[in-house]
Amino acid sequence: MNFGLPGFCQTDELIRQLDSLFRTPADSAQNEALFDCFSYAYQFIQSKEKSQQLYPYAQKMLKVAKESGNPYRIAKAHQAIAYITSRLKDYPASFTYSNLAYVEWEREKYYQGIAELKFHQAYLQMNNGDETNIISTCREALDICRSHSLFPTEIEIKSWLGGYYMRIGKTDSALMYFKYGIDLPIVSPRRKAFNAFDIGNCYLIKKQYRLAETYYKKSLEIAQKHKMENLLAIIFSSLANVKYYEGKLVEAEKLMLDCLPLVPKMERLDFRMNHYATLMDINEAQKDYSSALKWAKLFQIYTDSVNIENNQNEYRDLEEKYQAKLKDKTILEKEKELEKEQLRRQTLIFSIVALVLIAGLTAVLFVVNRKRKESRMQQHIVESEMKALRAQMNPHFMFNSLNSIQQMVFANENTAAYEYLDTYSKLTRQILENSEKMWIPIRDEIRFLELYLKMESLRFDHSFQYKIVVGEEVMPNSDKIPAMLIQPLVENALKHGLLPKEGNKSLTIRFDRKDEESPLLVSVEDNGVGRQKSAESKRSSDHHSMSLEITMNRLRLIN
Repeated sequence: MNFGLPGFCQTDELIRQLDSLFRTPADSAQNEALFDCFSYAYQFIQSKEKSQQLYPYAQKMLKVAKESGNPYRIAKAHQAIAYITSRLKDYPASFTYSNLAYVEWEREKYYQGIAELKFHQAYLQMNNGDETNIISTCREALDICRSHSLFPTEIEIKSWLGGYYMRIGKTDSALMYFKYGIDLPIVSPRRKAFNAFDIGNCYLIKKQYRLAETYYKKSLEIAQKHKMENLLAIIFSSLANVKYYEGKLVEAEKLMLDCLPLVPKMERLDFRMNHYATLMDINEAQKDYSSALKWAKLFQIYTDSVNIENNQNEYRDLEEKYQAKLKDKTILEKEKELEKEQLRRQTLIFSIVALVLIAGLTAVLFVVNRKRKESRMQQHIVESEMKALRAQMNPHFMFNSLNSIQQMVFANENTAAYEYLDTYSKLTRQILENSEKMWIPIRDEIRFLELYLKMESLRFDHSFQYKIVVGEEVMPNSDKIPAMLIQPLVENALKHGLLPKEGNKSLTIRFDRKDEESPLLVSVEDNGVGRQKSAESKRSSDHHSMSLEITMNRLRLIN
């Protein structure tokens, strides 16, 4: 599972070592070296890309372990595949392999493995959206660590708990877990670097900038000493954020520009994208709109790349999950058949009857499971296409906005350019955050709509008025709606209802319900030219709006 940031440096070297060991003729010494290298690699490698490369070696390792007949190695291989499949977001497979390892660890009384897999269970619960027992499950794992003096495992679990508490807004609790044992010699340099970095993040959230800078520098010192190149640019960017919040814009800009050569070494595109977003914010605050525009364009390029990569990954993940489930099903069936065949050897007749029954049951299960998988795949494909349709408006809308900002800069309209650029940066970040979520709180949807309407109001010289009304029975922080559901309707009302009209133009968006048990009602109202005239205009221009049709299809799928 992911303990903090993605794995740093030397991951390719680890995979090369594994490949070399697998090519070496097998003997006891070779198997021991292979197992030691693999046990380190699956915990060290954290990124999804490297985990995909490691997965075939994990299957080979399981085969070698089974051939050796060593229960410890078989359980360790199962645990490794559980960790790797969780990083690949194949949580059902991760749960299956985790259970196989857990049964063996309990039989062997191997408490480190039991603690690690209890912790892994909490991680899987979080990623499946069930956070009810996360804290209690982690505490069970910590109790095992304390009872059996498993200090390194205890450190890893508490570090992950720190990240979880920071995620849910409990910064003081996060600090307590991140600081636990950070200065002890037994803690690895990797863990010290990550924890010092996360402590800096906590103090940045608390606006204690001096302390944040102190811990960022501590993390930087460890990362430089141990050549953690993938972590360096992230730390420099965080130090620049401290200077930015302190108002020391020149120092912040210098830190960001000095570490630009390190940005390509970041494995994840969204980390690179955020780097350019920070540079854009700094130059915007300096009123250097020309430079801000340059970084904004790079930021937009990476935004598009991330969106494209996400869409491609969704299709690729569907295929990988389908193939992985077929392989996992085959493995489990073979293991069950071997166990049952050992019990059936006493009588030939019983063996034949049992095999016939298993074959029939397997055929039925295969047909049923295949239909279910096809149904799930079809639903996922439809959802992926729907996300792609949502993403189509981003490049067109954003590049138009950038061109508008550029024209303002060239026209020396600095105040308008500043306001437009500020709203633009907030809107693009909101789009990026919402695009990864199926459901969002009404509060976030309102924030997004306000940014969008402000952009359009600036763009059309404040030619219309708008307001967003929330009823008394609506709870914006807890009530949720599908992301990006309302914006197409608002865009349609502006473009075809209000903008063609002369005189007073107003738009009202209402979120309301009669009582707590009633469904949420969202309405978009305008005093524009009316549907009939708008429809005539669309027919004359051969325009066909897809927003209402897409919205209805999305609601139908969700229901």
